[in-house]
Amino acid sequence: MEQIENFLKENSINLPNNFRVKEEVLKEAELLISIRRQLHLFPELSFEEFETAKFIVLKLKEFGYKETELQEKVAKTGVVCILKGQRNSNGPCIALRADMDALPIQETINCPEIYRSKNPGKMHACG
Repeated sequence: MEQIENFLKENSINLPNNFRVKEEVLKEAELLISIRRQLHLFPELSFEEFETAKFIVLKLKEFGYKETELQEKVAKTGVVCILKGQRNSNGPCIALRADMDALPIQETINCPEIYRSKNPGKMHACG
């Protein structure tokens, strides 16, 4: 748990102490970090994110989402998933959005090879 707390601090991820899901986030941090690293290893350009979309759908299914909650090939390579809360109410809701596309840039950053793009001329240059 201390390693995860340090990761959050090093990456300027500040969750307030009273943040209700903090414990749940920390429990899943290693898994979420490994997913992020996997996505960064194999970047795909806009409208070419076929493998990325497959990976995301696979992970969502592993997390228990059903085919009926998933929409694939939205605008060619997009994925939509309906994330239902426990109450199934008609109250407020939250929409989450994430970009999946990489940029046509050769990665030259000096980082360990296990984090570096495996797709020449493509990288996730976020952050």
